Amino acid sequence: MDVVSLFFVLLWSKLEIITLFYKEMSTQVEKIKELVELRAKARLGGGEKAIEKQHDKGKYTARERIAMLLVQTSVWRRSIIWAMV
Repeated sequence: MDVVSLFFVLLWSKLEIITLFYKEMSTQVEKIKELVELRAKARLGGGEKAIEKQHDKGKYTARERIAMLLVQTSVWRRSIIWAMV
């Protein structure tokens, strides 16, 4: 096998590897998109109707209550830190 044909064989094999890599990357991107969609669905909990029912009753959803608790806790921590200074 001469040098030129060996070069083209190596080049072709690298091109195949790169092609396989990009195919794998595209499937990974699709999987990530699916995961993002599933997370968005999960954030809705029981769905938009269930959230509206909670709000109609004058209640917050569990996620909203946790978020408020975290905000209040961080404000409390900041006030303690400022009081110590």
